[in-house]
Amino acid sequence: MDRKKDSMSKFLYTQPKGVVDTIKVIKNILSQEGFSSTLKKIYKHLLYKLKGVDFEFQSLENLTIQSENRAFGTLCGSSNESTVKHLLDHLVKLDPTILEGTFIDIGSGKGKLIIYAKEYGFCHTIGIEFAKELYDITVKNIKALNVKEVEVVHQDAVNYTLPPQTRVIYFLNPFEPTVFKKLLPKLINQMQYLKEPVYLVYRVPIYSEVFDDYKVLKHIETVDFRGDISKVYIFKTS
Repeated sequence: MDRKKDSMSKFLYTQPKGVVDTIKVIKNILSQEGFSSTLKKIYKHLLYKLKGVDFEFQSLENLTIQSENRAFGTLCGSSNESTVKHLLDHLVKLDPTILEGTFIDIGSGKGKLIIYAKEYGFCHTIGIEFAKELYDITVKNIKALNVKEVEVVHQDAVNYTLPPQTRVIYFLNPFEPTVFKKLLPKLINQMQYLKEPVYLVYRVPIYSEVFDDYKVLKHIETVDFRGDISKVYIFKTS
């Protein structure tokens, strides 16, 4: 599946054709983000480049993945910060205490989201990634940016055990229904033993009917940011 790149990503990761094209792209970014936000994003991107941080898009093809679920994985995308901030703002309004817990990204790719979620204010963030090369890149990115309480686990998500402090489980459409049908029952079984409510965020929810099959997962909100859709579910311990 192809995921949409926003205007900033197009500018940062592709080469505009000529001066006129470059000006058009920059104008589009400014109209969407504003002057201050655009400068901050360009500054951060340049800083990442200087530190050797890699958050670029990546296909799963030719990666080392020792998992029977390999065939059901999707494209490794890079989360846009404006979209994620809008989404996390919604979650914090629903429950400010979630920042005191752990944020988990299932299919974390190169780790951009777990790093950003930590910068946003979560006490601890964890990425679960089954591709060895992407895991290695995430480790390097975390080290290059010197962020604390951010970790990545090289493991198939189906076999992962949730930590007790789990508050948010995030999916950026990481795989097809075949894997969701294996994973969700295991997560539900684990979440019933956690003390705090857990929020499941499914971004680009093209297989949301799989979530709807589980009555203990209550759909509480759909977040739309410039056409980028996320569905938010809650699992309550009582």
